[in-house]
Amino acid sequence: MDHSNNGTQLDVVLVTDRRGDLAAIGTTVRAVGVDQVRIKVGVRNVGSASVNFQPPSQDQHPVVAYISLPGNTFGLRAPYDCAGAGAGPDGWAWEDPGRPSSRYACIRGVPLRPGDTAWIELTVTVNRNAPNRPGTIETTRGENVANNKANIVVLTTAADLPITGPRTALTISLGAGALLAGALTMLATSRRRNRDHRPQPSR
Repeated sequence: MDHSNNGTQLDVVLVTDRRGDLAAIGTTVRAVGVDQVRIKVGVRNVGSASVNFQPPSQDQHPVVAYISLPGNTFGLRAPYDCAGAGAGPDGWAWEDPGRPSSRYACIRGVPLRPGDTAWIELTVTVNRNAPNRPGTIETTRGENVANNKANIVVLTTAADLPITGPRTALTISLGAGALLAGALTMLATSRRRNRDHRPQPSR
């Protein structure tokens, strides 16, 4: 747009490239010697403008992220703003939020400003006999689709192996110590008995 003022031309540039961009944040958790773990994942606005979650008329649930748990886990507890898979019209049980499930859709009721993160914490049970298949957290908001999905991993068997050796070695060491102590006690008792039963010189 050009304006003339006393013969001087002014160029006005309108900045219109500010936009929000959500990036999924995954996690890796080690479940060593436990049957339940907490998983913390999230969605961060890495763009330069806020992302508004006001739902359109046809969508009453402004979803910020979809979560598929790892194959060796199952969700026990989820936040109240997360719905497990169910018989709702959109495939989610919004009438019973936070219910046990292997998949969740999580909503966000307020805008995410640049740099803000919506954290989601879930408690899952661990099945060590199930395939260790990674799960995912995915968002559909934002222009950069490359950062829309991240992995969720729960390590079990591989993480337990290094602990087996030291525990076994400690058990063997304690057992050997107990045997040695018993042998020394028996030897001392035998010597004391022999000494007490030796003939005493007559006076």
